[in-house]
Amino acid sequence: MFQFNPYRLGFFIVSACFSLWLGYFAVGSAGAVQLIKSGGYWLMLLSVVLLIISLFQLATVHYKKRSQPFRICWPPVLFIALSTVVLLCMQPSGYKIVMDEPVLAATSLQMHLEREVLTVSRAYEIGGVFTPLGGYVDKRPYFYPFILSLLHDFTGYRALQGLVMNGILTPILLGLIFIVGRHFERRLGGYLAVLLFLGVPLLAMNVNGAGFELLNLVMILGTALAGVAYLKDTTPLKLNIFILMAVLLAQTRYESALYVLPVALLIGYQFIRTREIRLTRTALLAPLFLIPIPLQQLIFRDYGDLWQLDHNGLEHPFALDYMPSNLLHALAYFFGGFGDQPSSLLLSVLFIVAILLSLLGLVMRRIRLTPLDADALVFIGFGAAVLANFSILMAYHWGQIDDIVATRLVLPFLMFQVFFILWLLRAVAADRILSQICLAMAVLYFGLVTRPLCARDDFLQWSRPLSEVSWLQAQARSHLGDSVLFVSNRHLAVLAEQVAAITIGDAIRGKAGLDLHQRLKTFSRVYMVYLNPLGSSDAFTEEQIAAQAVIADLEANFALRPVESEKLDDHFAIQLAELDFVRIAPEARLSIDERLIRGTRLSESALDQFSKTLP
Repeated sequence: MFQFNPYRLGFFIVSACFSLWLGYFAVGSAGAVQLIKSGGYWLMLLSVVLLIISLFQLATVHYKKRSQPFRICWPPVLFIALSTVVLLCMQPSGYKIVMDEPVLAATSLQMHLEREVLTVSRAYEIGGVFTPLGGYVDKRPYFYPFILSLLHDFTGYRALQGLVMNGILTPILLGLIFIVGRHFERRLGGYLAVLLFLGVPLLAMNVNGAGFELLNLVMILGTALAGVAYLKDTTPLKLNIFILMAVLLAQTRYESALYVLPVALLIGYQFIRTREIRLTRTALLAPLFLIPIPLQQLIFRDYGDLWQLDHNGLEHPFALDYMPSNLLHALAYFFGGFGDQPSSLLLSVLFIVAILLSLLGLVMRRIRLTPLDADALVFIGFGAAVLANFSILMAYHWGQIDDIVATRLVLPFLMFQVFFILWLLRAVAADRILSQICLAMAVLYFGLVTRPLCARDDFLQWSRPLSEVSWLQAQARSHLGDSVLFVSNRHLAVLAEQVAAITIGDAIRGKAGLDLHQRLKTFSRVYMVYLNPLGSSDAFTEEQIAAQAVIADLEANFALRPVESEKLDDHFAIQLAELDFVRIAPEARLSIDERLIRGTRLSESALDQFSKTLP
């Protein structure tokens, strides 16, 4: 017979039903945007504060229980520290995925300044102060920009704060990998797990970037270890930590919401095993903490362009028809050969061998399925979620993981491969000979293949968007404090540097305002930044034709004076041009009472009137 508190169980059911109703039925996409924008920061802050309190309480309990003083095991600490330094030196630092990282930085800026979940997309320097004037609720989960905003709060704003963040996360990630590895093999498992993952150049790329992939891996491993601790010792405090870790993991990456399912199943299993439903106050609030997930799905549903479907006639973001092609691309990534992909051929081969040996061992009864302990249950639950996410990725229209922009999505699956190999070693190796051989292979592979490969290739050198953003960032930094306005379709990279910027489309649509502020000398200079096609116009690609159309629109609306240009590749150069004047009919010109905007400090009404005239 089950034991439970009927009042708490009833409250939990009400909490879950209310969350589902609010998340899926109560509001439309506009309401979802407003709820996330205004309340998302505070809901996330509450989750993080509760987790910190719970972790502190757990640390206090463990400290009081220890009969011997705490001693540091120096060999693993030194190994993790050395591995961290090596990773940080393996690739150049900077933005890697320019579709994500400037957006995350711009979101963290608004969360830092206004405590709103909003991606700054329109901001100007007004009275010497960088002032955000508009933005949008982005599709990306916002746990990572929330952490960035906290770093801004404590250390000051930096456009590349994500590099600092990932530098802090690197030893934490390696430490968690080491701990999980030791769960499989006490003596060598931690070292082998770290070395196998260290041999994947993709890890070094993300360590030296400003994206949310590392945080996602940290949260997966941290939540899994919290689950092991809870299953081994069912206490309310460990249940709270397990739940809160899962809540934050679900809001780290799009697909990470799927990990809520194994967490719920493991908690349900423990309730059945102990024949007692123990619902803490945190458990009662957990459904409310997860409300942003269905709200963001609602935004996805109503704004189909967020799926970034290309122009090849695709209508659906997911389809089984994509799988055959994507699986071939996956093979090209895993076994693409030396230097072509940021992959580890050693890890791929060992994983395939591990699958074959495990199947053979089960058939020949060399591997016996014993009763499952806590480690095995969590590994199966989280492993199933990783495999499910990989399957979904293979059915995604942009699931070609040999594309350097999409490759990062495979990191959790690579981590699963590492731990599956360790599981097989524990299952078949009575001695440590096989583990020692694998360890030696991992060391040799890293020294002879991975490190030299990363030294000669950053895998992004041919990425035109990255070159474009890096060049634009350098220009923005060189004009910091000069009251300039940049007009570019990569404007978020400029805004992240706290320099005023708008898109080319906004400049054209708001050219009357741009004309007004050009006459008022609001900006010391206005720079247009655009791509200039190279080569013969007869042989232009679709991208070059589109770029030529942008130039035609600019020339039709503005008189520009070229200032600087740099070749990006064989197809494009990036052009910086200064605005001389706006081509506009006299009757279309705007005017403003200049007496309202005199002085360094504007009144609230003057500021409102002034901001409305800005493009």
